[in-house]
Amino acid sequence: MLCEGPRRERADRGRRAGDRGAARETHQDAVRRLGRPGVYLSQARLAQASRLRLYEVRAKLPCGRGSWPAIWLLPSGGKWPDEGEIDIMEMVGWDAGTVHATLHSGAFNHVKGTQRGAQTKIATACTAYHRYQLDWRADTITIGVDGRAIMRVANDQPGGKAAWPFTRPTT
Repeated sequence: MLCEGPRRERADRGRRAGDRGAARETHQDAVRRLGRPGVYLSQARLAQASRLRLYEVRAKLPCGRGSWPAIWLLPSGGKWPDEGEIDIMEMVGWDAGTVHATLHSGAFNHVKGTQRGAQTKIATACTAYHRYQLDWRADTITIGVDGRAIMRVANDQPGGKAAWPFTRPTT
């Protein structure tokens, strides 16, 4: 997956060749800055509004049989799927251009066939950059592409944590 975004300049860090005078922010630096282990930047642009919990990744996806690009979040501890998984974007290579967004939890997951998700067609997913977004709130998760929501899931099902383990963004 090709991701692009601005490099963070850190005056207190050493310089590396090819960094145009500034060192790239490491994953450990991002964890310290954001306070969230498990958030991987990989040159992707991660935009977060502290109170709204907004995330955005700009990416051009690889296409072809055997590829399976994905942008997803998992908590740093616990057992899958009980602690939850948020798939902001998944695309199976044999179905290029169909992008899936899915939430997995103990009560709602693909093993049981009960996962909550949506899909959309993006004809240029493999040839152009698109913005994949997550708006994570205490009672609602919205996933979108290029500023348009493709899925909104509310915490409206019985089952407590088994149905809605998404009470804390990537802590």
